[in-house]
Amino acid sequence: MTSMATFIRATITEVEIHARKHLTQRQKLQRWDAMGGCCTVCGKSCDASGPTVIWDHRIPLAMGGTNELSNFE
Repeated sequence: MTSMATFIRATITEVEIHARKHLTQRQKLQRWDAMGGCCTVCGKSCDASGPTVIWDHRIPLAMGGTNELSNFE
């Protein structure tokens, strides 16, 4: 009889975790401009200075992502 449990062998890789760094207003505007002034989630035009704008890492810091401007959405 086959067991219902499936075992997955995972490889644990050490990553360097970078300290969280906030974007400057200039960096936010550069990233917003690079995205065509649109939301990265829904694609609609948005205001980069609005209080609901969330700047998030594409690759999380905990997974080896960096604070480079290109890693923000």
